[in-house]
Amino acid sequence: MAVGSPCHRLGLRDNRRDETGGLRRPARRESRRPSGIRAALSSYARFAIIRPLLAANGRCPGFESQARSSGDRITLAARVGIGHDTHRLAPGGPLRLGGVEIPHGYASVGHSDADVLLHAVTDALLGAAALGDIGEMFPDTDPANRGRDSAEMLALAASRVTSAGYRIANLDCIVFAQQPKLSPHKDVGQVGVKAKTGECVGPIGREEAISAECVVLLEKSTTNTNE
Repeated sequence: MAVGSPCHRLGLRDNRRDETGGLRRPARRESRRPSGIRAALSSYARFAIIRPLLAANGRCPGFESQARSSGDRITLAARVGIGHDTHRLAPGGPLRLGGVEIPHGYASVGHSDADVLLHAVTDALLGAAALGDIGEMFPDTDPANRGRDSAEMLALAASRVTSAGYRIANLDCIVFAQQPKLSPHKDVGQVGVKAKTGECVGPIGREEAISAECVVLLEKSTTNTNE
């Protein structure tokens, strides 16, 4: 190590070079990567995010986190989920959105009733509670789901979330549609629903498709008797 180098001034050994002066190649570490997307996300979240939150005897201000013995699953008092859905549009109305039939010259196309907003909400609920997704719960390969009412699907998903010990604290949704104007139809009470156009570009702007996104906040139910 050269006198005056950064490592020498700090009193550290320069490990970047071997005895012959050549660059030392770091030893390759064998890593055990989890298989599957869900396993990977669970592993990374558990070590990078959840462990710091569980410091100080398993409690973190604002979260009241608790680790429960259910395999590798860690249950938090508050959980957030995001849902997204897109459907093609075809001539012929009405447009079914949020369980409401809106007068329009186009209708969404799908295996069920193609309610893009309720599908996004359903996906967000299932994701927040780590209960899979809408495609797993209601596969399009099942004839029973052809033309199925999305409100019924949402009710079944919400029932599973309740059984898991959670209740909905908040919902915030966005609908992406060039037409029709949704302001007259957003009588949604405590649920946040916003509408965005495609600015006449892309599949949304050309009225080829309609999309929706939803973020849900779940909180631990104080009336849960399953635990």
